[in-house]
Amino acid sequence: EEFIEQMFPNKCVRLDGDNISSFKQLSTILSDFHNGKKQILVGTQLIAKGLHFPNVTFVGIMGIDNVLAMPEFRSLERGYQLLMQVSGRAGRGAQEGVVHIQTQMPEHPIFQYISTDPEDFYQFELARRESFSYPPYSKLARLVFSHSKEGELKAVSAEVTNALAKSFKNVRFMGPAPAVIFKIKNRYRISVLIKADTHKEMGAVLKACLPLFDRYKKGTMQMRVDRDPYFFM
Repeated sequence: EEFIEQMFPNKCVRLDGDNISSFKQLSTILSDFHNGKKQILVGTQLIAKGLHFPNVTFVGIMGIDNVLAMPEFRSLERGYQLLMQVSGRAGRGAQEGVVHIQTQMPEHPIFQYISTDPEDFYQFELARRESFSYPPYSKLARLVFSHSKEGELKAVSAEVTNALAKSFKNVRFMGPAPAVIFKIKNRYRISVLIKADTHKEMGAVLKACLPLFDRYKKGTMQMRVDRDPYFFM
């Protein structure tokens, strides 16, 4: 916003969670842009969905690599949705639109699909998930262990995981491994990803988790069970 304001004084308006405190403020920003009082709208993902501005002819997308690099199996799906939604803000009127995408990974396969039939990406993503046994080809759950003592946390999470693996031979356990955000408020975090073929198998595994954890846990150690996880940080 600061850079654009220097190049185009009084032409830019910003839309994100930090500068929107009321519906009236949001309405004013969108109205100024729609009426041409401001010609450049800079914002976060808030500007990706549901906005119809017929006079918009250029969209620039920055930072999509951060979305694609998220450590979760839905990252490409979310990246594709975001690219399509933001790109759709350009060329909604009589004039054609142009979309520029900033990336350090131009060879990434997702960029092959944003200008083709969405069915192509759908089939690509299904094949990718099948090869790695992710939903919808498996049932997923996540255990997150946390404790103030790293050594005890590693030992207990390993004991619980090993015990589960011995009892459930057909279920796959990935980990234990440090969580993406390894430490929060002086507590270390270790996660285990569980893949099962059926809901029944997954239910049996998760039912067995708590008694095992109660047997091995130390002090204020905690274990969170997240079935069908949607957030992996």
